[in-house]
Amino acid sequence: MIDTKLLAELATNASFTNDAILIDASHLTNVRSLLQNFENDFANWASAMNKKATIIKNGSKEIRIPANIAAPNIDPLTIDEPSKLLWFANVAISPGLLVIANDLMNNPRRAGITRLSDELQIIMSDGCNILNPGHSLKEATTWTRSQFWDAQDLDHFRREVKQRGEAAFEYTWRSFDPDDSNKINDLEFTTRYKLFDGGDGNFYQVCENLGMKEIY
Repeated sequence: MIDTKLLAELATNASFTNDAILIDASHLTNVRSLLQNFENDFANWASAMNKKATIIKNGSKEIRIPANIAAPNIDPLTIDEPSKLLWFANVAISPGLLVIANDLMNNPRRAGITRLSDELQIIMSDGCNILNPGHSLKEATTWTRSQFWDAQDLDHFRREVKQRGEAAFEYTWRSFDPDDSNKINDLEFTTRYKLFDGGDGNFYQVCENLGMKEIY
């Protein structure tokens, strides 16, 4: 079982370079055990964030874990296990976001993370593919809500967010294709939202899809 408390602690000390995630493990005495337990998780972090490696720093030593050794944690008794792949926008990822990303990888579902300040979809799980007919998730991580949400629903949603604060809530909203200049709503979604502090001066929402239907 994943020790999420320890992973969260390590993520809090994480920093980033252009091609690597740096994990400060200088306070841990048994780095060998750390690698035995979490090597694949560290490799998955790097792979999911399009980095070449995760580097574990322990005193003067640096242990490099290449992204290309990452393997999904597959239960042999599970058939058609949901994809653990995540899609990231071209933005900086804070340690707080890395913790949530790790949870999305280890508990796959149709969910993602939106930055509250500009409403950009910065992380989306592979399961969200079905929610974006005609578009890739690479495209979807460049969209802000105003590009595909019904304007009236979005105005009401923003008011709801202010009233709810950190309490989780569900909301049903209508959507149009971002390429449709007429902005005709053709899909309706129900989503659960949860606000959290990313630890980087920004607030974010975990957005988990509960259902969708076509509008005729």
